[in-house]
Amino acid sequence: MNFVSIILTLIIVIIVATLILKRYKPHAVLLIAGITLLIAAQFLGINTIVEIEKSTGFWLFDVFDLIRTTLTKDAGSLGMVIMAAGGYAVYMNHVGASTAMVNLCIKPLRHLGSPYIVLAISYVVGQIINIFVPSAAGLSVLLMATVYPILVSLGVSPISATAVIASAACLDLGPASGASNFAAEMSGIDATTYFMQYQIPVALVVVPVVALNHYFVQKAYDKRIGFVPEPQKLDNNEKKENVPSIYAILM
Repeated sequence: MNFVSIILTLIIVIIVATLILKRYKPHAVLLIAGITLLIAAQFLGINTIVEIEKSTGFWLFDVFDLIRTTLTKDAGSLGMVIMAAGGYAVYMNHVGASTAMVNLCIKPLRHLGSPYIVLAISYVVGQIINIFVPSAAGLSVLLMATVYPILVSLGVSPISATAVIASAACLDLGPASGASNFAAEMSGIDATTYFMQYQIPVALVVVPVVALNHYFVQKAYDKRIGFVPEPQKLDNNEKKENVPSIYAILM
């Protein structure tokens, strides 16, 4: 039975990846895939969809009730984090705080000699922030408002800058992460203990390795596409060059 469930899961993952690569709506694809896996788990006897005490009495209704409760919970917690991060990023860009921070940071960072060193460091910074902002979407919005303009202004290609930002939450570090909490629960240990004793030792090895890979990989791919690393000016900087430097502390 376990073998069947593994094969079924792999098939669904492949189908999901294929549909997303073909530009189908990821929300709908992932939702349907999740429902399919829940139904499969019910028929294969792997796990009950909800606890017996909370069951509606019919397994199919239980599937949709689980979706309802999950969405309600996420909208009230994770959803608020994403909206807060998005609103903050948009407002900081509107008042010119992003531009002020870029202008303040560029000169000292140029002394490092290569914009790709800053790019590698940005990955490390992103992983640290991820501990406090567990939402991958919220973290990406924050980094796009803060790190992205700095990297592009220093001479990193936009696609390389976004590649680092997209991978900043890949480890799901910290007791605030839903994945970490689930792993800790399955392991029968406290989330904080799981983070301190298991995640941090792994992160101390993985984070530097990934940062180093970003340095070489992004540099190589930028060279492959013919991108020349040189300082660039963002479009919105032209309108906000006279923003007071004190605004940088808002970021």
